Amino acid sequence: MNNNARKPFVHWVYILKDDRFKCPLWSNIYFDLFKFQMGAPPSGCQSCWKTVVRPRTLRELFKMKDIQAQLDVHSKCGIHLSKDMFGLYQAVFYKRSLEEALEQYSEIRKIVDEKIGEDCSVIVKRGCTKMEKIFPNTKEWEVSPRQQNIENALDTLIEFENTLTPQNKLINDATMQMWIEEAYKIGDETYRNFTNGKDIGVVNVTYHEKQIDSKGEVTKNG
Repeated sequence: MNNNARKPFVHWVYILKDDRFKCPLWSNIYFDLFKFQMGAPPSGCQSCWKTVVRPRTLRELFKMKDIQAQLDVHSKCGIHLSKDMFGLYQAVFYKRSLEEALEQYSEIRKIVDEKIGEDCSVIVKRGCTKMEKIFPNTKEWEVSPRQQNIENALDTLIEFENTLTPQNKLINDATMQMWIEEAYKIGDETYRNFTNGKDIGVVNVTYHEKQIDSKGEVTKNG
């Protein structure tokens, strides 16, 4: 059996969703198929503002998942496998305006300072990263009359139902298992906090006299 076959489609655990965000429609159809005709990201995506926390370890990512669950707001956390993203781990909070996002940023920054650490990165950004790749300066994003006409035409042709079904627990469990595996691959030793201290891969038998442990200390082999 292909080992990848058991991996979930998503890399994220969704805490709560907001039906004002029609991400599958805007991102996968309007943007992917019509971005150059519109000349900008979809109008709905231009009104998407994110407070993004960048945990440095798997342990911090799980802490952020618990924080998001307690806040019970539109958010998700997980891993970003894109080579265009800085860092592996992210916790994302959503708002529909910059003013709302900046207000939320102040709240999240305070919580992160207290629960994670003041040196943990928290930023406010606009839209999705894949859209920034094509239209880099998000401060220049605006909806032109041509774009609005295209979106109006698409709205009449496409029937979209925004389902807010809670994410399946089995999918969540498989997703978090993926987090652990990816943490192991990048050498994040905090993965052991979630494996009862056990290694999940092959432990090499070594033969050299000295080796350096995870703390940078030299130890004798054997």
